[in-house]
Amino acid sequence: MNFLAIEYPITRTIHWKRVTVLSYVGAFVLIIFLTILNVALVGYETINVFQNNYNATQELWFHGFLPYGKPKLGTLCDPYLLTIGDHFRVQGSELDWTISSIKANGQNSGLAYTATSVSSAYDVTQIIVNARFEPGRFTYHSPSEEILVILECNNLDGISLNASTQLLEKTLHLKALSTILTPMNFTDSKSSLYELLNHSWVVSGFDSKTLMSIPGGKIEATYFCKHQHLKESGSLFVSALLAVLSMFYTIWAVYMWIISTLAKRSLGANTCLTHGGALYQSVDLETAVVAWDSREEEAK
Repeated sequence: MNFLAIEYPITRTIHWKRVTVLSYVGAFVLIIFLTILNVALVGYETINVFQNNYNATQELWFHGFLPYGKPKLGTLCDPYLLTIGDHFRVQGSELDWTISSIKANGQNSGLAYTATSVSSAYDVTQIIVNARFEPGRFTYHSPSEEILVILECNNLDGISLNASTQLLEKTLHLKALSTILTPMNFTDSKSSLYELLNHSWVVSGFDSKTLMSIPGGKIEATYFCKHQHLKESGSLFVSALLAVLSMFYTIWAVYMWIISTLAKRSLGANTCLTHGGALYQSVDLETAVVAWDSREEEAK
């Protein structure tokens, strides 16, 4: 066979009823399905954005029928790198914190932060005070385990304090005598009220060290995240068109091979119409050889 020769192929007609209509309808539905599918697969590009939520996710319209493409928590954003000397602030805190040291971790000199709660970086907790005789102010400040208390009141005969924190189920009733208030200085207020707040009889059955603690917050940080963004119209059209055509022609070729193979097995399938209008009956090569040999025998 000469592959460079110009040839006119013979057309084979499939004699099944409605196969043409069903094939074109199926092709039209297939093109629509492939268009929607490829817009979701190749119609988006990755862009970089900054967010303050490490566990942020992105909801897109095709996640309903492509659930495997939905991102999980913590997969879109990169961890925030903390190094020695960095300043940061914890949510709900008024103080700036500085990293003074990081434990050795191989060759790494930084810490990858992923929005976990910081249990020991809190500074202010509030105690609500209702004075029975005179208005007063009670401030409870705890940057560490040591408690610093400032108490101001105009009444020296004594007041009743109702102290409560976020972790106390019951209100503490404390009796502050005038000896606590005189003289009004940091040393006496700290030592006396610390004993009152830290005595084991205040709330029996609870650890006094955890009585006034508050849950830690998260570090205020900006994370580098990767989100999906729809392409521009021109780029979207070209990307979707190439993907649809490649998939469609592959599926169509497989489909035509299947129906042509089935059609050849039917009766009269090897009778083809040539371009001249004549019928051409194709036969098997072995059958033709046997028939030719039989004719030669008859001629002898």
